[in-house]
Amino acid sequence: MKLHYQGKYNLDPEILPKIKHQPNAVKFKEVSSSKELAVIANTIGLVLMVILSIPILLVYKNDLLLYFDDVMLAVIFPILTMFPHELLHALCFKEDVYLYTNFKQ
Repeated sequence: MKLHYQGKYNLDPEILPKIKHQPNAVKFKEVSSSKELAVIANTIGLVLMVILSIPILLVYKNDLLLYFDDVMLAVIFPILTMFPHELLHALCFKEDVYLYTNFKQ
């Protein structure tokens, strides 16, 4: 595998590398824009967060502030692991990998 770091992604899909479509390939169902994907993903994430928070609130309703530090770690740790997680995805590819970053989004 060869990792090609391409710098910051400017949200222009035309700059992404393209390859010829394989014969008999089935088109992947995609959303029409990244904004639509963000709305869908955030909605699903928010609903799951509310549903999964209910048991925690019921069990720890009186002592919730005692665990504030643990909750903050649970919020910060996944954010810190996002970029290394994406690098692990890149290691799974056998051919060239083009890596773009856009930390503000």
